[in-house]
Amino acid sequence: MLDCLQSTYKNASIDDLVKAFAPKKDGNNVEVYTKFLHDKTGVLDDKKVSNFTSSEFDKLWRAIEQMEGYKKGTIIEVFPIIEVHKDKNGISDYHAKKKGWISKPECMALVKQGKLDLVICTSRLGHDYLRARAGSSVNGSLDHMVIKNKTKRE
Repeated sequence: MLDCLQSTYKNASIDDLVKAFAPKKDGNNVEVYTKFLHDKTGVLDDKKVSNFTSSEFDKLWRAIEQMEGYKKGTIIEVFPIIEVHKDKNGISDYHAKKKGWISKPECMALVKQGKLDLVICTSRLGHDYLRARAGSSVNGSLDHMVIKNKTKRE
């Protein structure tokens, strides 16, 4: 958000910023939002964001986070699958970039934690299997990624 305020909205006043960032058509109460930012920053005129003091700018982005309901989160690395290995029962192992070979049960656990770029699906017979998520570089079935021998490549 800081980059956005310093680039996209640098030439905007608080009134202009709110009209563009939180427009009425998106269900925002522009008047309440604008008053909130004016009150929190102490900037009551048409001063441009680029001309805010460091204190005013700090108050601005903190007020926007407060208004938008900012919640602290955690960033996790999500690893893509680059190869799979099949045995007589189907795909048994998955090669995750930067992690190496992982068994199917381990993959299921990592997917549930959001750490692998896959989704868990359930067949009509009730069996869980893994697929690439929609929009991933793999797209759908992992069958085209099958290799004959697992290697130590990373």
